[in-house]
Amino acid sequence: MPRWNRRTVLAGCTALTTSSVLAAIGSTVAQESDSDSANESESDDDPASGDDADDQPSSTAAIGDPNGWSSARGNAANSRYLPLEGSFPKPGTVVWRHEISHASAYHGDSVAVVDGRVYVLTGRETSSIPYYKTELRALDAETGDIEWQVDVEAQYRPTVLEDTLYLGGEGKVTAFDTADGSVRWQRTFDTDEWLASPSAVDGSVYVVAGGTCYALDAADGSVRWGREAVDVEPQYDEADDPIRSSFAHETTAVAGNSLYAITDRFSSDAEGYDGGIAALDPETGETQWAVAPEDGASYSLLATDDIVFAQESAGDTAYGYILDADTGAFVGESELTRAATADVRVVHDTSFPGGGKLTVTSPDSGPRWSADSVGFQAPLIARETLMAVRGDGIVGFDLETGDVEWEYQVDPAFQGFAAVDEGTIYARFDDEIVALRPGEDDPDDGDEMDLDLEVCAPPCGHVNGTIPFEVSVENRGDTGVETTIELAVSDVDRSTPIDLDGGDGHETTFTVGGDEIGEGDHEWIVTVGEMTETGTIEIKSDR
Repeated sequence: MPRWNRRTVLAGCTALTTSSVLAAIGSTVAQESDSDSANESESDDDPASGDDADDQPSSTAAIGDPNGWSSARGNAANSRYLPLEGSFPKPGTVVWRHEISHASAYHGDSVAVVDGRVYVLTGRETSSIPYYKTELRALDAETGDIEWQVDVEAQYRPTVLEDTLYLGGEGKVTAFDTADGSVRWQRTFDTDEWLASPSAVDGSVYVVAGGTCYALDAADGSVRWGREAVDVEPQYDEADDPIRSSFAHETTAVAGNSLYAITDRFSSDAEGYDGGIAALDPETGETQWAVAPEDGASYSLLATDDIVFAQESAGDTAYGYILDADTGAFVGESELTRAATADVRVVHDTSFPGGGKLTVTSPDSGPRWSADSVGFQAPLIARETLMAVRGDGIVGFDLETGDVEWEYQVDPAFQGFAAVDEGTIYARFDDEIVALRPGEDDPDDGDEMDLDLEVCAPPCGHVNGTIPFEVSVENRGDTGVETTIELAVSDVDRSTPIDLDGGDGHETTFTVGGDEIGEGDHEWIVTVGEMTETGTIEIKSDR
């Protein structure tokens, strides 16, 4: 395990430019000398001078955004947390599905949900490398209907602040009106790299472009400040002197009174340097601290008012460093921090398929509870419920106690959480985003059906043949259930009512003609009560 020299670091040297210098689009940032202040009117507030942090210009960013899933990993702090009161209701019904391009590894980086709209980045341009997405769509969160769509070129999740959506592209940030998708402004930079998701909070948009960390005015895209480099204090034996480093093109994090950014491990040939973490004043860009851990820092930046977490780059990438948010001092090393509130961190001991232990821990009292065999998909916190994948279902844990509040079975094609809002889970599958909400028979009245559903269907069939869908339903509850089994495939529907006593089961086979479905690939769904099973079938010609 890495060893850290526990030192509190306040690195202050500046390479800062103000908006007057950077007003021209595509301009190159001028380098200032280390001895010069970036903003003479605020030079007395340099954190390195030893003044109290309360005297510094600052903005206070909340750990979560109650308006919705507004930014990369949920909010500007990247904490995967939606702060609302009460428990999150058990999902029971698929209310809509929206087809998107097949880019499974990136679905989770393509959706934002704010104020009744779902923003989806889809389409895929494969004629060049790296690939990029080509359409931005706004959907009605209630129905899934498309409200507007525009052509774009981008790779990462859109970010929403109030009535504007911000999207990083190839060397540019574009601001769209959320009402109709019209372009409000566009800021280009002197780089051809694909920009990560911007962070947007308190009237500013933060993004790294060409190694420089920028603060843009959210209203018009003008540059408030740009920071080319920081002096990073190495926290390992191979180096003692500060390392001059630019910034990595990763998503920043904003929490409390600080903007956090990853420093670029490729910007210096200093021995042992594999990237670091810098804390800047969000208002001025002044350095609050900057440190380089022994095994570096690369991505998965997450912040709260108290700590900052970043994933290792050179060591075991299933681990990362926890730093004090105010000073950059070493707090500890742990498995990946996947989500956080102001009070707890959610730690996962694996980032690979197969699952591992998930632990909820408090900075004051240590581990509170843990759950085994939790899937590799990143969990999230909504209301007072921690949602994670375990086995073939989604589990809702009470965040405080770890008690299982509910479980919901999902199709094996489920790949993880795309987003969440007040009462809806937006789940990602191979080729679609699916909205899950409490079913009509499963509000919060305790009268829920406890059913188990299994479907056996062939992967392919022929136009002149018949396709059997064998359905088994078991009532695992103690009370009787009256419900309906429904099959939908292409434009064909089949259904049958069932009446099951507690502990009873029922089997039925729906038969569909291949000529009813038609040639090609078709999705099917079987629903009974709150349970669904989905799949695809290919109908082939007999020729």
